[in-house]
Amino acid sequence: MVAAGPEDRYTARLAYAFPDLEMVRLRHLSAKGKNPLQDIRLLIELWQIYRRYRPFCVLHYTIKPNIFGGLAAQWSGTTYIGTITGLGYAFLRRGWIQRVVSKLYALGLRKASYVVFQNMDDAQLFYKRKIVPVEQGRLIQGSGVDARNFPFTPLPPEEPFRFLFVGRLLFDKGIYELVEAATLLSKEFENIEFWIAGSADKDYPAVVPASILEEWQQLPKFRWLGHVSDIRPVIEQTHVMVLPSHREGMPRAVLEAMSMGRPIITTETAGCRDTVVPGKNGRLVPVMDEQLLYEQMRELLQSPIEDLARMGHFSRQLVEEKFEVRKINEGYLALLKQIASK
Repeated sequence: MVAAGPEDRYTARLAYAFPDLEMVRLRHLSAKGKNPLQDIRLLIELWQIYRRYRPFCVLHYTIKPNIFGGLAAQWSGTTYIGTITGLGYAFLRRGWIQRVVSKLYALGLRKASYVVFQNMDDAQLFYKRKIVPVEQGRLIQGSGVDARNFPFTPLPPEEPFRFLFVGRLLFDKGIYELVEAATLLSKEFENIEFWIAGSADKDYPAVVPASILEEWQQLPKFRWLGHVSDIRPVIEQTHVMVLPSHREGMPRAVLEAMSMGRPIITTETAGCRDTVVPGKNGRLVPVMDEQLLYEQMRELLQSPIEDLARMGHFSRQLVEEKFEVRKINEGYLALLKQIASK
């Protein structure tokens, strides 16, 4: 098996965990790069890799591998599967960028054996815009979470009550709405804390400016953790996960918190709504509605700890039934077997 991608903080850990995995460094893959020459180099680089290794099937993840990896696979006669992990900034804003990206997706995915969507909202959008035909699409809900690696843990002592946000510090992740709602709560309740795990993605258009972050970091009852390499001890010390995102593929951080038995507050939007059964393991709120977010956070804050514990158990149950990584892998293995049988 071969894995191709840019080097990052996880490369060494992946090599250690899978010593038989051959790793190929992609020199020209930049997730946020907008240089057409760099993208052409990436296309050539992927074409050369596919010609060299002649893989049985390539699995593409994220936008540029889906587009340029798809084209490289077509030109090298390589079988491939595309996975749409989320639509990102281009699809959250209307305009020419969205139209161009849609056309590029259609080119890159047109000869994929299958196109996997992590939620039905994204699938329906692609079908409606004729980016891919319905018969090409498949639904596999997320990349999964290893429930053994994220074990169920009981809720911590009731005070201080801690809400947790995990994600990049982007407006698209709903961090502004969270800060507004949390500020209202902090004026009303004493024994309460808001833990924020994540860093600013400076190359992303919707990143929160440094000047605003500096103001937020002075707010009382907030704890800014920055990037956290192991989120499990953080989840273990908090009571409720909050992700007011504007759109997701399938929010992995939420699944990890669910696996560890935490109630969830998130938004009624693609990907996010699939993680919550309202009243059973958390609450759903409209996108960009800080007032309703405040109200739902307040409601869980004032709920008996026994009710929160029941929600946490239901979160864990949902992970085991729908989102456990082995179930997700079974979905991909089934697609590979279908390709092999043709």
